[in-house]
Amino acid sequence: MIVDPGMGRFVVVASVVLVMGMAGGSADNMYQPVRVAPALSIDEIAERLRPHESADRSRPHRAHNIFVLCTGILDPRAEPRGLPVHVVRLATDPQLDARFIRAPDPATAHDMSEAATRVAQDCAGTPSEEMGATSHGEVSVAPFRRGGWSGVQVVSNVRAKRPTAFLYTPITTGRLAVSRGVWVVDLEWTVRGSFGYTQSDWTTRGLRVAEWALSLAG
Repeated sequence: MIVDPGMGRFVVVASVVLVMGMAGGSADNMYQPVRVAPALSIDEIAERLRPHESADRSRPHRAHNIFVLCTGILDPRAEPRGLPVHVVRLATDPQLDARFIRAPDPATAHDMSEAATRVAQDCAGTPSEEMGATSHGEVSVAPFRRGGWSGVQVVSNVRAKRPTAFLYTPITTGRLAVSRGVWVVDLEWTVRGSFGYTQSDWTTRGLRVAEWALSLAG
């Protein structure tokens, strides 16, 4: 979906499914950052992401506010109003929720990602319980500096169990709030296992896909 405040309308972008797997390929090769000219508009971002969109609408979009990067934030700061935004779910592995926001100038974009970085510090430590689930694990907060993008990454590695469940489910969730030039981007991915513990490569996979998606902005 594209929100275009200048034209006062919503434009729904058609979703298509892209099969990301390929014979003989690997995730390492599949999600290498690309080199393209910088995108100048929300429409151009939408066009570049369209071939990679997912048709999955089975859950709410989790990337919804760059100042809400983890559960437990009770009074989140509001994003500036009236900025053009493109919201998309990508058929990657892991699946990626993304919001590309075009700020009026690089200074505003930088200020937004810096503010998100400050807010994210409260996420570090023990994860907050969500929707009645019991969780054990840790939330880590670290700077993100890749491909000219800068901001913050929040990664939680937990084992969660709802009251009616028999086993704990391992879950890795990553959120990024980053900026470069006039662009601010909010990204989220989640990897779940059936039982046991989270794996170290789940974070690596998520960050690799995120860096690839950011590179499409040029």
